[in-house]
Amino acid sequence: GGGGDSGSGDAGDDDDDDGMDDFNEVHASFLAASELLVEISDDLFDYEEDVAAGSFNVYRCLVAVYGPRCAAAEMARVITAAEEEYEAAMRLLDPSLAERYRERCREATRAGGG
Repeated sequence: GGGGDSGSGDAGDDDDDDGMDDFNEVHASFLAASELLVEISDDLFDYEEDVAAGSFNVYRCLVAVYGPRCAAAEMARVITAAEEEYEAAMRLLDPSLAERYRERCREATRAGGG
């Protein structure tokens, strides 16, 4: 008896239905690493305001978990890991795309740093 199974059983064979034909894992990983650094920077800049408002803030969470004496060292570890992830993801980008991204960051820094 044939059992009636005519497929291969691989769940990943049907790529037409997921809508992700143009998804680029390298780009997504890079953007996630970049966004994490932006969010950390924003939270450090807005710390006092976020505490006063009772808003979520990454550093505030670290203070709650590690205590005020150890939170800064833990934040430094988080930033170092995020920077390493960012640099690794940047190295995987096409060099011309990476350079265009760096130039855009320089432009944004000049515009905001006035």
